[in-house]
Amino acid sequence: MSKAADFKFIPSKPAQSFGRFGKSKDQLGECARLATENGQLVDDRAALGLFLALFMLLQAVLSVANYSGYQSPPMFGDFEAQRHWMEIAVNLPPKDWYVNSSANDLNYWGLDYPPLTAYHSWLLGRIAILVEPSWVQLGDSRGSEGPRLKLFMRLSVVVTMSALFAPALVQLLCRQRTEEGREDKMSNNRDKSTTAFGVVGAALLFPGLLFVDCAHCQYNHCSLGLFLWAVASLEKGRLAAAAFLFVLALNHKQMELYHAMPIAVFMFTRSIVHTDKRRPLLCSAIGQSLLNLLALASVVAVTFAVLWSPFLWPESGLALQVLRRLFPFHRGLFEDKVANFWCCASVLVKFKQIYSTAVLVKASTLLVLFACVPSLICLCYRPNASNLRVALTSNALAFFLFSFQVHEKSILLATIPALLLLTDERLRRPTALFLNVSLFSLYPLCLKDGVAEVLLLFFAYPFVLRLLLNSQCHQTDASSNSDGRRHLLHSTLFWATLVPSFAICVFQLLVRPPARLPHLFPMLNALFSFGVFVVYWLYLNIRMVVWNWTVFIEQKGRKTVENKRKRQ
Repeated sequence: MSKAADFKFIPSKPAQSFGRFGKSKDQLGECARLATENGQLVDDRAALGLFLALFMLLQAVLSVANYSGYQSPPMFGDFEAQRHWMEIAVNLPPKDWYVNSSANDLNYWGLDYPPLTAYHSWLLGRIAILVEPSWVQLGDSRGSEGPRLKLFMRLSVVVTMSALFAPALVQLLCRQRTEEGREDKMSNNRDKSTTAFGVVGAALLFPGLLFVDCAHCQYNHCSLGLFLWAVASLEKGRLAAAAFLFVLALNHKQMELYHAMPIAVFMFTRSIVHTDKRRPLLCSAIGQSLLNLLALASVVAVTFAVLWSPFLWPESGLALQVLRRLFPFHRGLFEDKVANFWCCASVLVKFKQIYSTAVLVKASTLLVLFACVPSLICLCYRPNASNLRVALTSNALAFFLFSFQVHEKSILLATIPALLLLTDERLRRPTALFLNVSLFSLYPLCLKDGVAEVLLLFFAYPFVLRLLLNSQCHQTDASSNSDGRRHLLHSTLFWATLVPSFAICVFQLLVRPPARLPHLFPMLNALFSFGVFVVYWLYLNIRMVVWNWTVFIEQKGRKTVENKRKRQ
């Protein structure tokens, strides 16, 4: 036999080497994936840091702007109102804060917000005394507008906005981003991550609240920040914490009533324990549900009692006096030219001349309740985070459109929860249009403050918003004819809402109206903004009803199939 015949091929070592190479390849892939995720984390942190830096910069720029009433006696404007409340809070006992007296003239910026605002003013006043006591000296400090005082007041706004409002907003948006990231982990979808941080940037840089609080010098962000923390607690299932935080928000600004009904419905439905119809389990569930509701009611009652304790002595009647200050129905149905139903309809119907205040209060209350019902029913049926955010926006907008005594800045109560809807791709573009128009509806307030140049910021924001939100959509919109048509529709709506809003503001700035129509341009602004707001409110309610009805039909179909299987 030849040597060639004795040859045997043994492939064990090469095969083992190939196996080791396969494992090494998997390890290399895992390392590459981890490196990509770490790089993405660095990019995300850099993006968040950039947006926070721009947020601080915008606050600083707006804080040096003019404000209404500057060097204009005898009232001096909203800046003086905030300073005067500090003066009253630190020099008078709580029982005198809401009562007219020689030391507290309620006609001169009398305190008309709930007790937590007064306590906030007291705290700022105590700090002011440490810096410069003359800023809050009773009576003699009226009209103080020194540069150090302005710096102190402006910094107090920047600090609370950065420490209370911004973290709550970022947490809510990043929490939504994290949930989307988990869903897309297997597909390694970086586009959604980029777009999600674009949402954070778009929300932080929204100039509406920044203008009103930093330039106008107010503390709306405190109540809105507490409201956002309450929403974050609700979405985490911490109902007691949410109840406590929302009571704080409501006792800082009574306008938080705009958000009260969705939060109450959400907490009520989440407190109910569901079980089958067997008697022992049903009785146990009812008992547990009652205990849950009792616990929430206790948190609300105790928090209210502590905050209102200085005003609850029955013989003094202080509580009723505070309530009269909080709800001044004598001021009338609306002030200035606000983009709501009552102001716009008054062009045709003079409500103030035809109906009494009592009738108008009842009518506006019924209209608000009717407008809130669809979203509240959907939220009651499916109390989840998505429905909660839509209901908060829809209800706040319903209050703005139909309630009694609405101010231009009250639109912020709808825009802040609307910022949370930017995380929902189904609602992103309509919400962006609403946010854009809401800015221009605030422009008459800018002119009153003497900061006409803010119009440039309001005009630039829609383009920044579009750039931050639609980078991913631009890559996919051309994938089909239907997507192309949809993109064309969105672009048309973008320009159709932006151009008229901007043009009306420019005319209001540069063109003198006819003598017979001195309020022509503010009224046109209100009418156009009102039309957009109504369409957006209808859109939210219709989409919410359709989505929840679809879920109801699907669940009913599944139950029918399951019942048929059981019978078989």
